[in-house]
Amino acid sequence: HIRDNHDHLYYRRAAVVGLAANQAIGTAAWTTVTMGAGANIYLNNGSIWAAGTPNRITPGVAGKWLVAGGVRFATNATGTRGLRLLWNGATFQPLNGGNDGIGSGDRIQLTGSREVNIGATDYVELQVYQDSGGDLNIIDDVGSTLNTGTWLAAVFLGG
Repeated sequence: HIRDNHDHLYYRRAAVVGLAANQAIGTAAWTTVTMGAGANIYLNNGSIWAAGTPNRITPGVAGKWLVAGGVRFATNATGTRGLRLLWNGATFQPLNGGNDGIGSGDRIQLTGSREVNIGATDYVELQVYQDSGGDLNIIDDVGSTLNTGTWLAAVFLGG
């Protein structure tokens, strides 16, 4: 079996996409994050993220993947926050949750990752939760340092 070392050793299917603009999250309901057509695209090898489906990453290759995400909530001292992955639209893995709201100008940042076996036509999405009693923004990742706002990532680990 002959391989191209450039593609084999250097090129890896992966995407890291940041939220294009703040998104209002209703209270007491899990909400899918929509990165937006103007998303901050840090990496999109293999075109596994597309503006036409801005809420998901579709790997396109079956195998083991590392899927990660992060969310930053606007300041609010009330309620809890949560972060989870969806796989083909169904709840798959909680990433982080149960964090109480904080005030004093601080924002809550939740992150997490999971290693998963994904089929060629599967897709992953990021959902967030908050129960502050009203809408609460999640913060965009535009113009910020990588992974300081809201983001979704997937990296192919192998077959």
